[in-house]
Amino acid sequence: MTLPLVFMFGGQGSHYYAMGKNLLEVNTTFHDWMLKADHILIEKTGLSVLEFFYHRSSDKEDTLINLRLSHPAIFMVEYALAQMLLEKGIKPDLIIGSSLGEIMASAVAGAISFESALNIILAQVESLIQCNQPGHMIAILHHHALYKTDGILAQLAELAAINFESHFIVSVSANNKTRLEEHLKKQNVTYFLLPVSQAFHSSLINPAKSFFLKSIQSIHLHSLHIPLVSCAYARVMNEISHEYFWDVISQPIRFPEVLQLIEKKHAAFYLDLTPSGTLANFVKYNLSSQSSNSKQFSLLSPYSQDLQQFNQILTILEK
Repeated sequence: MTLPLVFMFGGQGSHYYAMGKNLLEVNTTFHDWMLKADHILIEKTGLSVLEFFYHRSSDKEDTLINLRLSHPAIFMVEYALAQMLLEKGIKPDLIIGSSLGEIMASAVAGAISFESALNIILAQVESLIQCNQPGHMIAILHHHALYKTDGILAQLAELAAINFESHFIVSVSANNKTRLEEHLKKQNVTYFLLPVSQAFHSSLINPAKSFFLKSIQSIHLHSLHIPLVSCAYARVMNEISHEYFWDVISQPIRFPEVLQLIEKKHAAFYLDLTPSGTLANFVKYNLSSQSSNSKQFSLLSPYSQDLQQFNQILTILEK
């Protein structure tokens, strides 16, 4: 493969029940990393991601929106996928981190250890739950200029992310959610709620900032071994600070800017390690109007056989 390889890690909203279950059952590397993380999680919180996401079929919806489960679950799946690739000698030339995925990206890039990454995620969860009121995130399938031109939309919600030209996300408080949905319906704007319980990437989560930063001050940060492009800052990171781990969930996501930053230098092979393949779709739509030689693939999808898809990607990467 001649194109530079880019690993992409995403966050909340990309998860689903039993994600990666096939790999958990048949791949030793994936299984072992998931089990290692789950043991740490049980020790620290008393909760088991493996039990709730893969064995309890009766409370799927509660599991998906429970931050104490969904936050570490997304990390576990993405990190285990990365270890499967690294074990095969497949190392990225560049890493993109988006939202919660920036923590996974930082761990794979060598800035923090596996256990430190999990501790940061758990600290995020506790700070958000203890300090904040519940909130919501809504994906809107419309040109993102709507946020600037629709006064009511801008009044009720904050712009959390522009994913591509006709897909953006807003964060909204629980008090404004119903009013916003009613407004979007009247305007015949297509939207859907993300399975999250906090208004990430907005000022609505700021009450948790101080608590969170105090919780992670003792975590040791290392130099990056692999270049990391942050969707919070839209630039290549040479070093990271503790505050970075707050900014990645509180600042708006700037995914199109990150892609343009990379595409200005070269085409790339974008490999999406999110559970649902969301970021690969974002790459596809962002580059659809450009004459780019880049390619994008996802390792997991709710609609495919995990092991078969992984092996197909391996075949492509090993050429």
